[in-house]
Amino acid sequence: PEARAFLLGRGEETSLRLLDGGPLPSLGPRGTEALALLLAHEKGISGEALAEALYGEPNLGALKTLLHRLRAKGFRISCAPYRLEDPPPSDLLAFLRALSGRDLEQALALYQGPLLPWSQAPGVEALRLELEETLRRAVLASGDQEALFLLAERLGEDLEVWEALLEGLSPEDPRYPIARARVERLRREYGV
Repeated sequence: PEARAFLLGRGEETSLRLLDGGPLPSLGPRGTEALALLLAHEKGISGEALAEALYGEPNLGALKTLLHRLRAKGFRISCAPYRLEDPPPSDLLAFLRALSGRDLEQALALYQGPLLPWSQAPGVEALRLELEETLRRAVLASGDQEALFLLAERLGEDLEVWEALLEGLSPEDPRYPIARARVERLRREYGV
């Protein structure tokens, strides 16, 4: 099917990139958003919920047209609830599985940036925030300095993560001056 050829290319190792990725040329923005939401809801999502997640309202006509186009591209999508029958490999699905398996190292390796940062679909925006916050909380709870440093770099302006990193570093650690400078700057900017 076109979906397999497009997503997998020539090598079976290729995976669909949705974390910090752009719209897929073959699917367009709405198709890419719908695919991300279907991947995130492995057990399925109702038509009303999927339409509201995409359009901000229960626009079932537009949803059915969009799902028809996705099926024409080779995606097998079942109804009631809507779900992908044979989900393509993706960084999003691998990230969700790493998080649920508490594999922070793998989750951080996969998290190259926010989910579809260009998207303004309500469901994608909510999922983007949820994924970031879940990863953030897991890393903060772990106290792992390597994980904190990677996350602090990826999130950039998260004062709490930088403070947690700084607190756990010794002054001899080469990352200490970086963390200290960032904490001081962020505290000034946030008026803390």
